[in-house]
Amino acid sequence: MPDWVTVGISVVTSGGFATGLFALLNGGLQRRLTARVEDSKNATAEKLKQVDASIAEADRKSALALRRDDSRMTTLLQINRLAADAIALAHNATLPPLPDGTPIYPQRPYANAGRPAEEVERETARLLSDAYFFDPELGRATTRLHECRENLLYEAHEIRTPVEEFDEDDPLVVKLRDAGHAVREHVQTMLTKWEY
Repeated sequence: MPDWVTVGISVVTSGGFATGLFALLNGGLQRRLTARVEDSKNATAEKLKQVDASIAEADRKSALALRRDDSRMTTLLQINRLAADAIALAHNATLPPLPDGTPIYPQRPYANAGRPAEEVERETARLLSDAYFFDPELGRATTRLHECRENLLYEAHEIRTPVEEFDEDDPLVVKLRDAGHAVREHVQTMLTKWEY
């Protein structure tokens, strides 16, 4: 019996068994570490995909926002131009006509637009709609401006003769001028909000 114990101890302590046992333990440890590394790689790859997807979505939303802001800016500039034209019309309506009797301002709506009246009317309707969409106060001010402009042009075309100019304090001129300034103030306020 002691011989077997001696043989067992010598086998256990011999290099071959220790090497085999070490290789066995090392192989198991290596498999576990490899599995953990693979899981970590997969998790990292999944996180990177999610980050890439969120960046792509943010870029898409940013591009849409820029396009929308460009569209809003263009519309605001057109509304501002409409107000400036109305203020100029209010001023020009008070000037005497040219020597041949031609008034300084157009006698009919859209007479000097250079485009078909229907197209200009559609564009004006779109601007009024967009103005309400951006800000109800701006929409109301723009609608009032449009009504004042139409009233002045109707008075000039249907009621007055071409050689009659409006007085500086004529209610139609004053209303149109005030409406134009109100729209320009609204546009300026909106632009200031966007800048900050």
